[in-house]
Amino acid sequence: SSKADQDSLWANTIQAAVIRKKPEWFMHDTWRGKLCRFLHSGLVTHTLNLLLVVDIILLIASMQIEVYFLESQVEDYESAYEHHAESLEHYGNHNLLEREEHLKAASIGILSVFAFEICLCAFAEAIVYFQNPLNYLDIVVITVSLYFEVEGENTSGGILVLVRCWRFLRLLHGVFDILEEEDEEKE
Repeated sequence: SSKADQDSLWANTIQAAVIRKKPEWFMHDTWRGKLCRFLHSGLVTHTLNLLLVVDIILLIASMQIEVYFLESQVEDYESAYEHHAESLEHYGNHNLLEREEHLKAASIGILSVFAFEICLCAFAEAIVYFQNPLNYLDIVVITVSLYFEVEGENTSGGILVLVRCWRFLRLLHGVFDILEEEDEEKE
């Protein structure tokens, strides 16, 4: 019986964390109800999931371009050595560095969309938004990701990947939301 109670508690905890509780005004015809329904719509969920995938691709591409740039600096090492350079800062293919900055800017734009969505959800759902632990996680992941994209240096790349990979679980969160909406529509 104790094992069954623990399993049931565990299942209820996971369900509470994954399935978004909707505020009582969700179906009301007020601005707040309309905003909630829009933010929970398939269009918004699919768009955010697509942006998430694009952001992960941008992050990986950016890291790969950074590696190519560092390799180009190493290839220019002989020239730097001949010129008695104290650093490799002016050596290497700087076009790669410029491309990486463009990818970084696109990633910051996507992260800003996520931050805006978080603000809208918190505003529309009020206290209900903060009852889901995954929402806190989203806030932390987006904030940390934005910080590392804007202020981070090369050493933050590994941390950024780990933090962003957690966002893949948001895809599951989105899938659960869509499945829940489909179930509600059938009823």
